[in-house]
Parts: sequence; C-alpha cells; structure tokens
Amino acid sequence: MDGEPFDSVTKLPKPRIKVYPGFLVATTIDCLNASDSQFEILYESGISTPLGKVVLARIIKTGQCLIAGPSSIREMEKIIVKLKEHGAEKIFVDGAFSRQSTAKLSDATILCVGADRSPIMDVVVKDALSIIERLSLPGVGKHLMFLDDYSQIATIDKSGKVTRQLETSVITDLDKVMALLSCDTEYLFLPNAVTLQFAKKLMKCKIASNTKIIMKTPLNFISDDQIGKHIPLLKNRLFVLRPVNLIAVCFNPYSPRGYSFDNRKFYEKLRENIDFPLINVLEKESDDNE
Repeated sequence: MDGEPFDSVTKLPKPRIKVYPGFLVATTIDCLNASDSQFEILYESGISTPLGKVVLARIIKTGQCLIAGPSSIREMEKIIVKLKEHGAEKIFVDGAFSRQSTAKLSDATILCVGADRSPIMDVVVKDALSIIERLSLPGVGKHLMFLDDYSQIATIDKSGKVTRQLETSVITDLDKVMALLSCDTEYLFLPNAVTLQFAKKLMKCKIASNTKIIMKTPLNFISDDQIGKHIPLLKNRLFVLRPVNLIAVCFNPYSPRGYSFDNRKFYEKLRENIDFPLINVLEKESDDNE
C-alpha cells in the first residue's frame, strides 16, 4: 500500500499521493473509501488482495488517494490492459526494492534511490550502481526471442542447434547445469533465477569460458550485495530477452529516520558513475510548490 501518512510496518512518515479529476487509479475499493478524493468505479477486476478486491476508478474531485494494487505480474498485466482500454495515455506502475519485477512490464523505468537505504552515503551509491549495472543488461537479437516460450533450460551450440534440457533451475540443479556446458556451447538459456553461486562457478569453468548466458529479464539475476562486482566480470556474456529501459535516476537525500545527506555531495557521487538524468526529488517538489 502507498499513499498513507505513515508506513504500516516502520511507522515512519510517507509521501501522500494526490490525484486530480480525470486520473485513472487502480486500487482497492476499501482504499478508495478511505481516501478523501471523489471517484467513480469503471471496472471491477475480481483480483483479491489483503486490502480487498482491485477496481479501476476515475477521479472526479482532487484529493489524497491510497493505492494498493495486485501482487503478481500476471495480475498487473491484466490491470494495465484495462487502464489502456479506458483511455489511459501514460501509466505509472509503482514498484519497490523488493518488487523490482514490475520493471519488466514497463516501456521505461525510473530508479529511485535514497538515504533511507543507509546512513552511509557510499553504501547507498554503491547499491545504486549495482542495481543500475543489473538493470542495464543488454537484450539478445530477435532470432533468439523464441526462447521466451521455454520453461526449461536450453543450450545452443556454435552451429545454432538448440537442445532443450530436462533441468529447470541453477538453484536445484547447479551441478547438472554446469555439466551441460562444453567448448561448443554458444548460449545457455536459463528461464528462472540466476544466482551468485552459479555466476562464480561459470567464471571458473574454463571449458565454457566463451559461453553466453541468456535470461528472460535482468530481474532473473537475484539481487545480492556481491552481485554488482561480478556483473562487470561477466561483461559481454550476460543477455536478456526483455531488457529494462532505464531512463532516469531519482535520488532522495533525506531519510524519515531523522538523518540526511548533503544534496550537492550526494549528487556529485552519483554523477561520477551514472550517465542517466539525475533528479533530486526534494528539489523537484520545491520547484512545483513555488
């Protein structure tokens, strides 16, 4: 849930969500009834959440609104289709650090980082760079998009021959997957999660030193504090079927836990390694209020 004055878990203050007439909102009926904006229900999805069933509403009077959407990617896709059917021209999908998978539904993604991650600025910057490295993994050519329909691991040799394997996961079948590799293996397609343990084994496997890994999305590479430093070591060997289009990075120098970073120093540390547009959310808010 988002848009409530205080986080239900940490009890820390949160930004409110202001909606205006004409906005379309996908949330639960209970959240709408708890909001001070006026609305009309356009569509009842039947999708259940702990906060009630998800509906699509049009805002008819400005106010604050609570947002609680579906939890699965498939359900989110259904809601996005309905938003478009009802005339939505630009759709914002709110994610979270623990729900980065929503990025693969979007035409473009904005990464938000902030001081709340850690009181140590260097830790926040390092984490941001690690996430950007992962989200920026390149896509494969169209000739390999058929792999998107595969639910099992597949290998492709240098002649282009595709072999669908019995194994499905590097988590449960790590040794078996490594045994599939040879000096003739051009690509290894992994449909499920890719772990740091597998990445380390791959880098040590001399017989497959040129094998390229294909994942469905960058989010298949499980986030880990050590992942960021290993992705550069696998440069030109990691590819995805559905790349994330990262277009900007927002940063927040303030933490609701009571500390903050120096705006200029935080910006400069991020700018040293980030080529994307950098937007200070607090400065942007100030500009809007002037």
